[in-house]
Amino acid sequence: MKRKVIFITTSWGKGGTGPEIYARYLWEAFRDDPEIEFHLVATGSDSTHPRLHLIKPPEGSLALYKAVAEKGLALARSLGPSGILHVNSSNLHACLLSSPWPVWGQINDYENTTVFSQAFKIIKTYGVRRWVALLRRWWLERQFVNEQALTLCNSQFTQQNILAAYRPKHPERLKVLYKAVDTSQFERPAVLPANPHRVVDNRPVVLYVGSDFRRKGLDDLINALPLIKTPLHLSIAGVTEQQFVKEFTELASTLNNTVHTIEFHGQTQRETTKALFWHANLFCLPSRSEALGVAILEALAAGLPCVANSVGGIPEIAQQLGGCILVSPDNPPKLASAINQAITHPPVVSKLILSTSPFTVSAMTQSLRSLYLK
Repeated sequence: MKRKVIFITTSWGKGGTGPEIYARYLWEAFRDDPEIEFHLVATGSDSTHPRLHLIKPPEGSLALYKAVAEKGLALARSLGPSGILHVNSSNLHACLLSSPWPVWGQINDYENTTVFSQAFKIIKTYGVRRWVALLRRWWLERQFVNEQALTLCNSQFTQQNILAAYRPKHPERLKVLYKAVDTSQFERPAVLPANPHRVVDNRPVVLYVGSDFRRKGLDDLINALPLIKTPLHLSIAGVTEQQFVKEFTELASTLNNTVHTIEFHGQTQRETTKALFWHANLFCLPSRSEALGVAILEALAAGLPCVANSVGGIPEIAQQLGGCILVSPDNPPKLASAINQAITHPPVVSKLILSTSPFTVSAMTQSLRSLYLK
């Protein structure tokens, strides 16, 4: 008899967000599995499969989480007494604890665990409302970690933070399942698409990708520019110049008075983002916090050496894959020195190591399959 699994996520079909990409990986891996009856519950339209259960998205994020959770619960009750209810977040799904099936939850970020230790910083940076929202998520996530049958963490760093912050009754129920990247999607094609960078005089291109630009340290990268010796072209995806200057008005003069050229691309489609990787010489991610660092995995898959901050799960990637120079966070001089070093002596990126690592889709889904059947 097949093992029944219901996977609950927020949305389906557009494919532009991390949760949607992850859901697609799981659906393609388990849809036709001979030993697993895999159902997917999400908001969306145009369901094309009897085990793809889509509902119209309601107004508001809380209503959305509640709607998909209730749909998953109803489906579990209709499918019989035995199965696994796997949800793609371990908060905002309080009603799932009444499930007749064991509940598995994923924790893809450790931000909730910092609600007390980083309270002043969170309030100063994002305001009281953000802190209150994180406090609520902390309470719900702590409840889930203690009640659900299995908690999947996307890095060892996340797992350690969850253990320290929540002190769960059953720490053995926390497992690491690295979030993966489809490396084949980022391999350089024989014929490259048009260069999306506005490059002048063959300068080396340093690429930054990230919409949450304060958390991902774009201001530190801009502050590092005057200390970088080689004239380069800084290409920035995920944010417009207007958005950046509104947040960091004091850095407007740095943008306009530098020997380096700077280009803001704003939000980019996935195909454009891949072309930005392929036509760059170096990827830089000076994040202040990062549960894993999927953008670094994408850059390495595209063959790009990386400079990044040694925070969160990023050292786990660097240790297992190489190809990275890591520096301490909030340190523009160290960041500039690392970029100088990477431009003149780039670290080696090995596609062979990446293709056999736990960060590939096949490795991730095989690990999850073993857990499902176990």
